[in-house]
Amino acid sequence: MKSCNTLYRSRNELEKFIAEKSLEDSKSLLIQVYSGMLERKKVQEVLNILKEFFPDSSLVGATTAGEIVCSRIYEQNIAVSFTYFDTGKLQAGRVDYEDFSKTKTNKLILEQISYSRGKMSTDLNALSSIPN
Repeated sequence: MKSCNTLYRSRNELEKFIAEKSLEDSKSLLIQVYSGMLERKKVQEVLNILKEFFPDSSLVGATTAGEIVCSRIYEQNIAVSFTYFDTGKLQAGRVDYEDFSKTKTNKLILEQISYSRGKMSTDLNALSSIPN
């Protein structure tokens, strides 16, 4: 596995980073975009560039309250992480909360997430009535 990351500043800087790191499009490349910036136009600009250079790679994204690049914490930036996997197959997809929460197992996962955030439901018995 090979991984590297950068902050997005401009198209030119991103292109230089891609060239310096010899990054190439691959089905075994996972690109993760973490945005602490809510400017839709800027985020879309980054996504368009990444799709242009890496059309066969898996691209996922998330909003953040802080971006970590090279052990430093930034705020209100866009961090881009590139990870090549030696084995396995990558396939990105989208799961809507409503669809994800329909099965008992997934409801238990969501309940654990809620618990870890200090919002544990007081009525766990309701989960036992949900069909698998």
